Amino acid sequence: MKQFSFIFVMVFFSAFLFSCREENESKEENVVQHTIVDLIPKKKTIALTDTQKTLMNKCNDFSFNLYRKVYSKTDSHVLSPLGVAFIMSMVNNGAEGTTLDEIMGVLGFNEVDKEEVNMFCANLIKNAPNIDPNVQIYIANALFVNKGFTLLPDFENDIRNYYYADTKELDFSNPSSVVEINQWCKEKTDGNICEILKKSDPSKISYLLNAIFFKATWTDQFDPKQTRTESFYREDGSISQLPMMQRYAMTLVSFDDSYTSICLPYSSGAFNMYILLPDKGYTTSQIVANLDAESFNAMKTRAEKRKLQIKIPRFTVSFNLDLKDALTQMGITNMFTEQAELPYITKLKLFISEIRHSAKIEVDEQGTKTSAVTIAEAVATAAEPPKDFIADRPFVYLIQENSSGAIFFIGTYMGD
Repeated sequence: MKQFSFIFVMVFFSAFLFSCREENESKEENVVQHTIVDLIPKKKTIALTDTQKTLMNKCNDFSFNLYRKVYSKTDSHVLSPLGVAFIMSMVNNGAEGTTLDEIMGVLGFNEVDKEEVNMFCANLIKNAPNIDPNVQIYIANALFVNKGFTLLPDFENDIRNYYYADTKELDFSNPSSVVEINQWCKEKTDGNICEILKKSDPSKISYLLNAIFFKATWTDQFDPKQTRTESFYREDGSISQLPMMQRYAMTLVSFDDSYTSICLPYSSGAFNMYILLPDKGYTTSQIVANLDAESFNAMKTRAEKRKLQIKIPRFTVSFNLDLKDALTQMGITNMFTEQAELPYITKLKLFISEIRHSAKIEVDEQGTKTSAVTIAEAVATAAEPPKDFIADRPFVYLIQENSSGAIFFIGTYMGD
């Protein structure tokens, strides 16, 4: 039987731009005053139903579980687990039987129906861009269908109505289709991801794309004139010399048995970066091994206001990985076999052949940029409170929307 493929593509880009502001220096000789800025997030909300609050906690558990599968003890990583959850939720609309049970189970959504999952995703996609007028966040989806193939109306309507997807028919045998798909990615990521396909495959049924763009300023910015080259102590015992950004601030600090965390808010505090720094004698792997939605929420609950000197490195991380093995280990196996049950996408029998994820994050005084691409291919077949927070050793970081709790990005910086 002739084979065809159905490809899902996810593109993520987020930029956190923070410009410079000078700290006041004392004019008195030999006396230095430090300006203490308020970095306590201000509350703004995305309204979630009780069911959606439960789904958000389950989605965050999925985020931590997925990150555990791709985590490396030696290399830096960055991942957009929310985007992976979105793409799995879209595929979920075409599934039944064992395939449906596995997707819903791994996402933690097995106690609700597809409609509830779709409404949950639609709420985030629609309302996250409106929570803070000073934050630019855009979540876009597109469904490009190969000329001559027909998707089932209900699946196409769900993708359009819940995920606000642009839909268009293209001739995948014509090189112009690649140009148009790449142009869509370029536009939705503000020019930061310009190519996700080198060529199209006429045997593919469709490309389903998801893009996330995020741009914001810190609540108060780092001053690049305060950046100093300092030692960074890697877990393998080696030492790197890295540029360390620094400032004094009033911020939220939380103390765990093995790590200390701080919250660095963007703009009004609707979106925050959390940095989880292992206490000396502990490692990032010990943090990652124990992270789940409950422990992360507890960490935030026990946070207290403290005045600190904060130092974090300027860094860049790129990450590429096939997620098929990770998802298989988590329990999604049927979807990757010829026994996959995806009857509501098209009349052809499908299975997912691979899911690839590519991401990049850049953090410096002028801003933070992060981008990621994920492709899923379906084939028709047959301690003591510190005075300072000095991130001079590997740490875990997360970028989260404050009110809903949605984790947009999670990563580890190892100093490489």
